[in-house]
Amino acid sequence: MRRVAGAQEELGQARERLRYMRAALVQTPGADPALYKRIDEVGATLVGLQTRLSGDRTRRQLNESTVPSISSRVGRVIGGHWDTRQTPTATQRRNLAIAREEFTVLRQELTALPKTDLAQLELDLEEAGAP
Repeated sequence: MRRVAGAQEELGQARERLRYMRAALVQTPGADPALYKRIDEVGATLVGLQTRLSGDRTRRQLNESTVPSISSRVGRVIGGHWDTRQTPTATQRRNLAIAREEFTVLRQELTALPKTDLAQLELDLEEAGAP
């Protein structure tokens, strides 16, 4: 759960960086309009990662069924095992295995994102004269 919470924090920081980049781009009249599209693409990637990690917030608010997220799988195991001394059930072990597999892939994507897309966007904004 600590690793999931750390990834959620990292995603939040990346989304905040992107928000500041968009604000800087708005204040840069000579910037290439394609930068807006690139910022939107990176934003969509972050939203996708957030949905895989924490679930689809919109569907949940509408009481629609959703695919279990990494966080919900781990949370269910913690909640179901908190007040017992019994060993984890087969379902709990399977949920943890699925969450571990999905989290490994998500972690790799999240780690690569700042090194590529966000960093390149920052350089391009700097070249365009953004504040």
